[in-house]
Order: sequence, then C-alpha cells, then structure tokens
Amino acid sequence: MSVTLGEDSITSREVTLGVKAPPYDSERMLNISTRGQILTGSKIMIAGFVLAGSGQKEVLIRGIGPTLGDFGVPGTCTDPKLALILISDPNTAFAENDDWESLPVDIPGICQRVGAFGFPPEGSKDAAIHMALDPGAYTAQVSGLDGTGVGLVELYDADLDPLASTCNLANISTRGEVGVDSEILIAGFVISGEVPKQVLVRGRGPRLADFGVDGTLADPYLRILNNVGTDQLWVASNDNWSDNPNAADIVSISAAVGAFDLTDGSNDAVMLTWLEPGVYTAQVSGVGKTTGVA
Repeated sequence: MSVTLGEDSITSREVTLGVKAPPYDSERMLNISTRGQILTGSKIMIAGFVLAGSGQKEVLIRGIGPTLGDFGVPGTCTDPKLALILISDPNTAFAENDDWESLPVDIPGICQRVGAFGFPPEGSKDAAIHMALDPGAYTAQVSGLDGTGVGLVELYDADLDPLASTCNLANISTRGEVGVDSEILIAGFVISGEVPKQVLVRGRGPRLADFGVDGTLADPYLRILNNVGTDQLWVASNDNWSDNPNAADIVSISAAVGAFDLTDGSNDAVMLTWLEPGVYTAQVSGVGKTTGVA
C-alpha cells in the first residue's frame, strides 16, 4: 500500500493476511529448553514455568548433561539431578530423578513422540521426569551430583493432542550463570500453528539483585535467532529495554502477564515482538563479555 501527501510517497512492506477457521488458539508454546552452566548453591540451573487453564497437562522435563557431549559441547555436567517443585511450597521437591532409566515409563518412546533428541540406549546419567501436572507455577531445578558443568533443561508439552488441551504453558523462565562464548545462557523454544504469535522475551540481570540473588549479570544483551535447518537467522536484539520504541507496551504487557516489574533506566534487556511459527533461540550474554547470574 502506498500513501502520498503532495510530492512525498511512502510504500509499506508486503504483509500476508491470514483468515482461519475455529479454533483460533493453535499458536502455542510446545517446548522450551535452556543450555547453561550448572554450578552449586544459588547458581544451579532453575527453570520456572506456569501452566494456565483447567484440567491437567502431561509434561516431559529433562535435565541433560552427558548426552550434550555427543553434540560436541565441551565441559558437560556428568551426572545431573532433576527436582520438580511447586512454587507455593518452595522447600519441598514433589518429584525427583537422577537417571532416566530408573523411570517406569517408556521415556525413549515419549521423547520420540514429542520430538526430543534421543538418549543413549543405556548407561546415560541424564535425568527426566514425566507426569501430569495441575495448573500452577513450578520450578524444575538441575544440580550436579558429582560436580559442575554445562547442562540443558527442557520442558515438553507431552499431551497426545496438545492443541485440544485446556491447560497450557503460559510462560517459562530459566535462571543460571551467564559465562562467555559457549557458556552464555541459551534458551530454545518452538511456536506452533500457522500465524505469528506475540511474545515477551526478557534477559534479566540487575533486577535479580532486588530478590536477594548474589553475583547478578550487570548488563545483559539479548538476541533472538530463528533456527532454519542448520542456519541461525538474526531476528532481533536488545541491550537496554527502555531504549525500545515500544517500551511503554513492554511495561504494560509485563504487568498483564504477571511478570515482575521493570526499573526505569535499568540495563535489563527485553523484547516484545511478533514471531512466525518456527524454532527459535534466545541468547543472553554479558556486554563486554561480563559474567553473572541472569
């Protein structure tokens, strides 16, 4: 479309208008994963997620260390332990696992069904939890039983028909140590459906100090990449959230979705953007190769 005023003319980019038949809510988060460092104390890897709606959601949660070595990742955690905790009862793990092979269900079959890469056929020290959860707020915590190292925490929607479910992933976050190079914090997620979905992606560092977290990342930098085959295409990036032209929308939508508030002028990085269905990574690094918890 072109708009002309006098001798000036502006032509907008081409867009596609999609018209869908019901149901209209097929654009959903189906899985998310974060790779980072599994350290000790307050620096273990902690993934938080919220299930909203009614009924239950079948989930597969994985804490992966050794198998990352098969993909060329150096310095992996050799024996991760996975604990699932209800945020309303933060001192009690209601489900735990050390080695996935100890579970009484067909974990390899479930992994194949949800599109997760497979574990080695036997002897793997990776951890997994498979169960149905009620709506609520949870954390999945990954620690190392025999030391530290790089690990991966994953959450999959494991319902047989995710789009028919009345209980769905509303948001997810992961807290971990941001290092440099291969040890930055990398979150991967998948958007299903046929039309774009608006997402709020936040790389928080300074604000965590207000919650008593030590050693926070002073100046996070956030990038979103679209994974197309073996390529990663740059989508968007941000250093300081208040530099965004839609900063006011970021504040209002953060409040609407229940995310803790932002501080004017802080170095936290945030993006509010529309993403086409596909596979993405959100990468958090430190400006100037600084490190810390984010």
